[in-house]
Amino acid sequence: MYLMSKTIEYKYKKVSSSVTPKYNVKNPNKPSGTNVKVRISSKKYFSYAKSTSNFIKRYGKAPNYVKISKNKRMQYQTAIYLFSSVLSYNFLKKKLPSNRYISVKKSHSMNKYIPKFTRSSKTKSIPNHNSIWVRAEHMNSINLKKISESGIGNIFIHEVAINKYGKTKVIKWAKSAAQKGIKVHLWIQCFYEKGKWINPVNTKTKSYNYAYFNKILKKIKTYSKMNYIAGIQLDYLRYPGTAYKYRYSNGVTGEKAITKFVQKVYKVINTYNPNIIISASVMPETSSNSYYYGQNMPKIGKYLDIITPMIYKGNYGKNTAWIKSTTQWFVKNSGGARIWSGLQTYVSDNNPKALSTSSLHTDCLSAINGGAKGIALFRWGLTKLFNFLKL
Repeated sequence: MYLMSKTIEYKYKKVSSSVTPKYNVKNPNKPSGTNVKVRISSKKYFSYAKSTSNFIKRYGKAPNYVKISKNKRMQYQTAIYLFSSVLSYNFLKKKLPSNRYISVKKSHSMNKYIPKFTRSSKTKSIPNHNSIWVRAEHMNSINLKKISESGIGNIFIHEVAINKYGKTKVIKWAKSAAQKGIKVHLWIQCFYEKGKWINPVNTKTKSYNYAYFNKILKKIKTYSKMNYIAGIQLDYLRYPGTAYKYRYSNGVTGEKAITKFVQKVYKVINTYNPNIIISASVMPETSSNSYYYGQNMPKIGKYLDIITPMIYKGNYGKNTAWIKSTTQWFVKNSGGARIWSGLQTYVSDNNPKALSTSSLHTDCLSAINGGAKGIALFRWGLTKLFNFLKL
């Protein structure tokens, strides 16, 4: 209802800006109204639309009715019908109608129905599905204009940037990116700190490492409330290949520890800013991920918006066919999360020479043909850009 009313308001005022969705808007408490049989001018329906959007913005819920005269009230459902009629005409005729005739009794079946909206993280709007990882030291030197013009709409900037430059400067930089249509995600190292792996399981108590969980969750809470930060990107969300070693008779396992942590991240973000996009980098070893790394894809995918499997063919000595088949596996086992295939933009870690534009293009197409919704490029500084929107 908010999108419809705000769209009518903008079109009437000839405002060309996009309408920003409002999430978690509640249904009206108790819809009510009178019989409505009236011809409504464009000036009037604009007024109704404006009052409706203002009400929703102020109270976070839809109104029970829209007042159309001293003794006449248009019930919530009938108002939706009116706004739909206006926008339907606009879609067909490419202009707003001069008036709309509405004849709906308060006893109409339409007015007895209230839709139940359930919004999970999977519904978050991400217009551009291409992304690139950026190290903190490159924050001030990256060419945001070039990134945007290359069809990349998301940047994973390492969280070290906050310590290096300060929160204020990172927010200012994220704002500049947003003005160019780029969403900024903070890239967090979860279980790897200062060159050491952190065990998600407390081996002394044979329980989950809640003390360390809470340390990371505290940061995520802070990051999720920062202006112009659109997402949290979880990296090192795993064991270094030893998850299978941690299995206890009380049910605690390395795999369950990783899932438990992701679940808690989801809860924190949806408490403080449900619009934040939650993504995670995972190993590309498909069915082995759970055993070695604790990454049970269908289970953690339930709490993620995006999974970026690091399908780095150079490091694994593979070819482009492997990129496609690996992507296909993750698409089938994502738990509902969207797959953005993570691709190495250089030969390998042992040979950090940027791939040719042709080679990178071929790799990207393999991922898309495997069912990926987007591409995640590792990394800025070793990437030969082209227009990724033409993939």
